[in-house]
Amino acid sequence: MYITKKKCVVGVASEYVWICDARIRVNSNLLTKIVNQFESDKNIGLVHGVPVSVNKRNNFGAKIEKIHFGGSLGRVYLAASIFGLNTVTGMSVVFPRELINTHEYQTLTEYIAEDFFMGKLIQETV
Repeated sequence: MYITKKKCVVGVASEYVWICDARIRVNSNLLTKIVNQFESDKNIGLVHGVPVSVNKRNNFGAKIEKIHFGGSLGRVYLAASIFGLNTVTGMSVVFPRELINTHEYQTLTEYIAEDFFMGKLIQETV
């Protein structure tokens, strides 16, 4: 899946790249807020969000997803971020375009948990 994302971001002309899974829904002003975060603090290397499930399906998998994202994951995100730990999930992530051209970014396709390693890469360079 990430290989497809990698191919999609090669021709990006904007200053920032937003990789977002198809089922993610956001407020209409989210990107403005994210860009403002980047502009206000040059130490920010990546912005991502805690996914919250509002899945309208009513099957077992949808219920488990809602419990996971709406319960334990949000708490773990908050606790880990307090201690500066890498908690990036690739469901919705924004980062500067110049990262695409680095060798390290190009090698992310080698990992199953490429979102974690992207967060680690950016955390180490900022």
